[in-house]
Amino acid sequence: MKYLIPIDNSSYTKVVLDFVANRSANFGANSEFLVVNVQPISLLSYIFKQTEAQKALEEEAMEILKPAVKELQDAGLNAKPIYETGGIAETINAIADKNNVDLIIMGSKGTSSIEGIIFGSVTNKLLAITYKPMLILHDKPVKLNDEPSIGLADDGSIYAEHAVEFVGKHSSLFGKSPKYILINVEEKPAPLSRDYALERKARKERKVEIGEVFEHAEDLLKGTGAEIERVKLTSDDPGKAIAHYAKKEDLDLIVIGTRGQGEFRASVLGSTATRLTALSEIPLLIVQTDEDKVKDEEEQKEEKGDFEP
Repeated sequence: MKYLIPIDNSSYTKVVLDFVANRSANFGANSEFLVVNVQPISLLSYIFKQTEAQKALEEEAMEILKPAVKELQDAGLNAKPIYETGGIAETINAIADKNNVDLIIMGSKGTSSIEGIIFGSVTNKLLAITYKPMLILHDKPVKLNDEPSIGLADDGSIYAEHAVEFVGKHSSLFGKSPKYILINVEEKPAPLSRDYALERKARKERKVEIGEVFEHAEDLLKGTGAEIERVKLTSDDPGKAIAHYAKKEDLDLIVIGTRGQGEFRASVLGSTATRLTALSEIPLLIVQTDEDKVKDEEEQKEEKGDFEP
């Protein structure tokens, strides 16, 4: 697999680098790490590309990149530095696409070299414009655990399915003996009518649907051999409910699937993913899905259904 690690000069960078270096055995011998620093540039730098200002930006970037790459290499990982200038989120996304990166690992907030630019806003914007899976870490050390408890938010959507598939395909990333906890959040039921028999029937149908959602996810994870647990929550705020459960049960990671948005919707990711990003204190893996891919899959399923006897 190929990983991209955007870094700056903040404490969040240290958390990310330590996280990766301490788990070097999980990534595999053929893994490649692109350690990226993007320097925002002024209008003068665009005009005078060979000026002292441009050289100063490169020197600052290499001061950040060299020790970061060394830390990963000392841990036995194949890492190389990449320095670019431009819009931070847009440039990171372009590098990820150009290099066919499988996963972006970054901190949720940090300070860039220019005062007032918050790395958290870069994370949010990158989430909105990329289709690459992103592992988001917060500004505190992440405990090393060979038997991690991993919560997978599963609402039965194609986006959740893709997230579960990603985890199943790359289960070695999560430790030697991970435990997967499938989390389904149902909205608090409101009375459907004064016909209580009809209401009981509707609730029974919802229970069956949730069971089918869990069964499908379990089938996708069957090949991992991991322990799987089902958890049903009830809340009008799924993001808050999952974040609360993760903290209460001391989970090591939350995984959620969502749709990619596009740069004109940079402030909107999807309510549950957005809430989790804001509220969760533990690492969060967001697996995004290209809307075109979803449409293609749905069309293929319809075609298959048409030809079934």
